[in-house]
Amino acid sequence: MKVFIVTCCVILISWQSWAQQRVTISGYVREKGSQEQLIGVNVYVPNTHIGTTSNTYGFYSLTLPATADSLVLVFSYVGYETITKNLKAKQNIELNLTLVPVVQLEQVNVSAKRQE
Repeated sequence: MKVFIVTCCVILISWQSWAQQRVTISGYVREKGSQEQLIGVNVYVPNTHIGTTSNTYGFYSLTLPATADSLVLVFSYVGYETITKNLKAKQNIELNLTLVPVVQLEQVNVSAKRQE
């Protein structure tokens, strides 16, 4: 019985220490003007293979190792301004963003003449 209790304590302590070494950064990405959710926004940490995309509700969630140094997150989407955020990832963070469109299309006039 003592061995079982000691084993359980060791497992719980190691599980708790593993959980403290990870942080989750999550939030919603919307368009600045209409406040619509943006689907498929790329969220990534440069120079690593860690990243994700926003879902159909504009929600993203990224779990990373906890670091003492600052962390750089890049948010990019076609036709919108890329945003770079510097964060201290010591605890879970909720980060909601609005992206600004950078491509403005000009008005297009379509006209036609009837052939006789």
